[in-house]
Amino acid sequence: MDPNKVISVWMERPNFDNLPHYELAPGLHFRLYRRGDEEIWGRLLAASGLRPNFEAAMKQWRFEFEQAQDEMEKRCIFVETDDCTAIATTLAWYEGEPSSEWGRIHWVGVDPAYQGKRIGKAMISEALAVMSKMHPKVMLETESPRLSAIKMYLDFGFKPRIRGEEDKAAWVEIGKQLTLPGI
Repeated sequence: MDPNKVISVWMERPNFDNLPHYELAPGLHFRLYRRGDEEIWGRLLAASGLRPNFEAAMKQWRFEFEQAQDEMEKRCIFVETDDCTAIATTLAWYEGEPSSEWGRIHWVGVDPAYQGKRIGKAMISEALAVMSKMHPKVMLETESPRLSAIKMYLDFGFKPRIRGEEDKAAWVEIGKQLTLPGI
């Protein structure tokens, strides 16, 4: 496999037992989505590089979440500064339908000015706590070059979900890059 090729890789956790827990730094707090927050969500997705620009992020919003406002109010998490500036977001989403047995970590985005401050770990802790009340299992999708995110998910007890030969090859390459034997 070409180590520069971007491949979507999936990870899963069969339960919520023995989760590590991380807190936000002083001066930061969590809050849930409120109707009208879609532009905040779009700005964060674009700023964090999950979408190429604000317009693309808003197109994603309309496609995926515009008709799911009630679920967003329970599942979309923001991190804010004490002055209520949103600096990060993630979704404690679901795979398929809200009643699915699989919860899904979805769209983890941190403003670049705040990256490297363990906000992602605290957000994943919070998202897993929210999902643990709604689903027995959790999964996520990320991209093969996002090695620091993959390492974080492994630290949270996620395991590779191998769906075929391309996944197997991607995980072999990820294992080499992270120097993790057995992946």
